[in-house]
Amino acid sequence: MYDNNNLLLEEYLDNEEDDAQSIQRGAIPGHIVVYWDRETVAYNLWTDYFAEIPRFDKVKFRRCFRMSKGLFHRIADAVQNHDNFFVQQQDGIGRLGLSSLV
Repeated sequence: MYDNNNLLLEEYLDNEEDDAQSIQRGAIPGHIVVYWDRETVAYNLWTDYFAEIPRFDKVKFRRCFRMSKGLFHRIADAVQNHDNFFVQQQDGIGRLGLSSLV
């Protein structure tokens, strides 16, 4: 009887550990949250195409974005002026959100 109770208790504790490890993260159950280093990606995009002295020239910019840099900036300005959703803001923990690059 004692061994049987120990086995039941051990099985119960194993199940509790499994449940504790499978805590839901993210907004949609079953979806895996992928860490995306958005600050580094935004910095790399900025230095590649939008810095004062960009890594890539205007030909590569046009090839990547299918438009001139001037047209890109006019579109980005118009979108920001139309809707504040596209203006860069801080998130809940103080990190800067996605940038419109202008």
